[in-house]
Amino acid sequence: MKLLFDELDLAPLHAMQLPEPNHPRLVQACRLLIESPHLELLKCALLLAVNPKTLRRWFIDDTGMTFGKWRRQAGLQLALEYLARGDSVLDVALATGYANHSAFSAMFCTRLCVSPLEFVMARRR
Repeated sequence: MKLLFDELDLAPLHAMQLPEPNHPRLVQACRLLIESPHLELLKCALLLAVNPKTLRRWFIDDTGMTFGKWRRQAGLQLALEYLARGDSVLDVALATGYANHSAFSAMFCTRLCVSPLEFVMARRR
């Protein structure tokens, strides 16, 4: 179990890195997603005054990820940063677009194979 937590200490630095876009409008889209992790494709496209299909294509072409996958990865990366700095699990869940602690914890466990609380406790060791 300690090895898993040691690996998780490195995960935010390596495996959780997001591909950074080069396209200027896509950079704007990514900033919007970091500021509002729950933002949907249609709303993001509307804010950028671009066709949703175009935005979807930009994500795949420039980052190698779909809009949804990039958004989820960005949300998880933010969550790891917030938990590491000491924010409560509920605050992190709400800040990353989840309606409640349970939904966030389920996603976290699915993606990282540990609960948010286990992650926090391991970081304190």
